Amino acid sequence: MANPSALLFSGINMLRTIGLPRFGDLIAEATSNVYTEGKFLTKDVGGNSTTTEFTKRIIKEIEDLDNKKKK
Repeated sequence: MANPSALLFSGINMLRTIGLPRFGDLIAEATSNVYTEGKFLTKDVGGNSTTTEFTKRIIKEIEDLDNKKKK
């Protein structure tokens, strides 16, 4: 039930550091969007979703953002 945001932010920083800022930026924007939406937050940040549900929503948001940016 723990929120994986710390792991996501570490990954974002790593991607930017190794020269893959596009991917770090996609994950950062997706995470921000999911928090703003507020529907898939884990219990430790006031929501009712599981870690898996939160993570799946982040992945879906990354895919949606990437598809928009490709057009």
